[in-house]
Amino acid sequence: MSTIEALKKYQDDVRSGRREKPQRKSWAQKAKDNPKSLKSAIAAKCWDCVCGDYNTRPRKTISECLITDCSLWQHRPYKKTDSIDGLKGE
Repeated sequence: MSTIEALKKYQDDVRSGRREKPQRKSWAQKAKDNPKSLKSAIAAKCWDCVCGDYNTRPRKTISECLITDCSLWQHRPYKKTDSIDGLKGE
């Protein structure tokens, strides 16, 4: 069975209810599951800061974060760039 066929079979099983769709873990749960992961801890804090559970676009909010004096700003997930050239000098 090819990978594509296996994926289609899995999707059919989920749709028909023969298999339960796995739930995504929140960043907070990932951090709790792996307490030694710095990446998960930082992502969980950023997620919490932007109210990720209630925010309709938390990834976009985190990537466009303007709180540059936050000690985690340079390490935040989903960042597009490390510079904020448009804000420097203001």
